[in-house]
Amino acid sequence: MNLKEILQASALNSVVWPENVISLVTLLMVPCLLFPVNDLAAQQGTKPRIIVTTDITNEPDDQESLVRLLAYANDFDIEGLIGATGIWKLSDPATSVIHDCIDAYAKVRENLVLHDPDYPTAEYLHEVTVTGNRGYGMSAVGERGSAGANLIIKAVDKSDPRPVWLLAWGGANTIAQAIWTVQHTRSEEELAAFLSKIRVYDLAGQDDAGAWMAKTFPDLLVIRNALAYKGMSFRFSSDAWNHTRGGDESVVTREWVRDNIQRGHGALGGMYPDALHLWEGDTPTYFYLMPNGLNDPEQWWQGGWGGRFGREKTRNINVEIQEYAGADCSKGCWVNEEPYLDYWMYTDATDKWQYQGKEYQNQYVPIFRWRTDFQNDFAARMDWCVKNYSQVNHSPVVVLNGDKTTKVIYTNAQAGKSIKPSAKESYDPDEDKLTYVWWVYPEAGTYQGEVTIKRADSGNAVIEVPEDAAGKTIHVILTVRDDGSPQLTRYRRLVIQAE
Repeated sequence: MNLKEILQASALNSVVWPENVISLVTLLMVPCLLFPVNDLAAQQGTKPRIIVTTDITNEPDDQESLVRLLAYANDFDIEGLIGATGIWKLSDPATSVIHDCIDAYAKVRENLVLHDPDYPTAEYLHEVTVTGNRGYGMSAVGERGSAGANLIIKAVDKSDPRPVWLLAWGGANTIAQAIWTVQHTRSEEELAAFLSKIRVYDLAGQDDAGAWMAKTFPDLLVIRNALAYKGMSFRFSSDAWNHTRGGDESVVTREWVRDNIQRGHGALGGMYPDALHLWEGDTPTYFYLMPNGLNDPEQWWQGGWGGRFGREKTRNINVEIQEYAGADCSKGCWVNEEPYLDYWMYTDATDKWQYQGKEYQNQYVPIFRWRTDFQNDFAARMDWCVKNYSQVNHSPVVVLNGDKTTKVIYTNAQAGKSIKPSAKESYDPDEDKLTYVWWVYPEAGTYQGEVTIKRADSGNAVIEVPEDAAGKTIHVILTVRDDGSPQLTRYRRLVIQAE
């Protein structure tokens, strides 16, 4: 089955995205009992380093995504906010609008730091807000460069072991410019070192730069959220995306957003515009990195708020997507990647999930299955903008086997035996009551049989490793919710390597 057939079938909720057997490399990475896999995994729990390129003002969703990002600025090291172009905004990056949003953030930051002192100053965010390449796509990449590309190079060159995640909300040509500049000014060894610190999350391939990067540098980690972002909310402007609908839609209505985000939540809420097509199509880029205990971003098949992606790369994803959407690419697609075919990158995977008695199976589920949680979380953050600590809710802290970080925990276990993970030390900063749910995320692992979890609604579970699971991995998610208002959720992932 080719990609187009998969997309068509999954739109009808009828096929599971292919999952390949876990690679030997991954197996070799699995460590001893309850010990982090490697240095990258061990770093998880620290703040992700991010740089955003945004074609803000092409439609409202970029500004919506930026407002939410600023509400979560304490959870990331934001090292750049770059005004960019894209297929829907071919020139004139609207960097000034980024500054406008930061000005609104400045008016509520004093209240935000009551909840977490790690919120950066508005002055700092202004300093790292610059303009990227002013033209469209790879045609605008070359000797001239841009302030945005220079900022990316400077960030990657820092003496910091953490990777830099480059998040393309619009076109990716400013990212490509940074790589092109290094390619043409440094040795092959220096270029390789530079690329090794970069991760790219490309939202919908909105210019040809992502294809250039994937074609020219096949070892560079490039993730493309091709269609899964539509799981953020149902479409407002037409019924064309009815196949994407599902999950809790009560938290993405215009009324819910008005009451919980826009009105009565200070200057930042006032900068959150009404949706044109859907809410926050670009938010999955940093949701994927959210340090909430769900996933290790270096393992793109694990899945989290920002989606889940196939273990194996897909060929020429944008051509397939555009033809699926109705473009006749024999006469030219709206993004022309012809010079860079064939390229390969990681893209959307499919989950199966039940909600209120209905079963869904498509590539939107890996995002909308978390929608109640991430919308409640956003509502609480916007409350932080205007209320003091005792008046609002804060997330529980999940402690798994004594580990208080958000790292994924890996353990070896004998097939046919049981393990007894404990989250009994978990707590809520507001002293709310906690509820626990342990469950298996089958698509993330390589074992596809049934797994029995006893005491799945308690802080101390008993997981029975099936006798036929030897050589396979089982991903167990612990979901912990408080009983505050709005109800908030955090997670831990336990990956079992059966022996």
